[in-house]
Amino acid sequence: MRKAQMMASTHLDRHNQRMTKESLEGAANQMNESSALGMTIEHDLTLPFFGKITKAYIEQLPDGEYGLFGESILFDRENSQEITLPTGQKVIIDTWPNEKPFLIKKDQIPSSIQVSFDLNNFNSNEDLKIFQDEVPEEVSFDSKIIVRKSFIPDPQLIINLSESAIQLLIAQKLLTTVGKKITDDINNDIANLYSTLRTVAIKYAKLCIPKNRPITYIFVISKTPVIEFVIQTENPAIIAEATKKMSDHLDEAEQLHKLFNSQKTQFLFMEHGTWEFNYLLTNSGKVVGSQDAISRREKAIEVYLEQNE
Repeated sequence: MRKAQMMASTHLDRHNQRMTKESLEGAANQMNESSALGMTIEHDLTLPFFGKITKAYIEQLPDGEYGLFGESILFDRENSQEITLPTGQKVIIDTWPNEKPFLIKKDQIPSSIQVSFDLNNFNSNEDLKIFQDEVPEEVSFDSKIIVRKSFIPDPQLIINLSESAIQLLIAQKLLTTVGKKITDDINNDIANLYSTLRTVAIKYAKLCIPKNRPITYIFVISKTPVIEFVIQTENPAIIAEATKKMSDHLDEAEQLHKLFNSQKTQFLFMEHGTWEFNYLLTNSGKVVGSQDAISRREKAIEVYLEQNE
């Protein structure tokens, strides 16, 4: 099913922010040439895309401002298939007639652990400065701030792991899988890494808004494919336990890449304390999702449609 809609404009938005015509043109060019924009519900990055925008154009609006319009293709259940992975897990593959790969954010691996956030999740510039001042000095801040259009979106913190942090995860994997001995210095570095990630999470939870809402922490490994480890919790204390288990799934991400030629693979930390495969995006524009991920997407679509009747 194809559908056209306005995605953005040069109007001043509810956060007193404005996109330029040039930025709209840049987004349109990217979607028209090489990539498709994935469609999800309420900025929830744990839900597999339910559609893709494959063609975009700029039009002048009646008030003289400019709008970015996109033609989207929604997934068709008839084009979905269920398969069983070598691990025994059942997954659903969604396909579209257009095989453009999805537009994903892939940064270069930073020299230090780098965090990104939405300014709207801080009550004031003073709270933002306190957060920046209190995190460990080995953490840097991404100048490209996240922008989401909800009035006060649920808190979200993206933590892009550095090359040294990734190497420590690999060292941890070797220690747990083959019993390879590592030096005391590396053991200390691994412990410091997990301590740093836990500290960042706790400091953010203390200062972000809205309160009493789950916080989404996204730990990113910007390699090929991009690997995301996502935790949604109101208790940042579990970050230490969760991050120590991330290294156990690096081989799984590699196996999935070999099976599907993936662009991005995401794992979700579950309530019972384990990481599980959530979904991946392929270089041929497909979505491969766990049964749980697809079920949550279906429920989110149902709720959204009920609320917007």
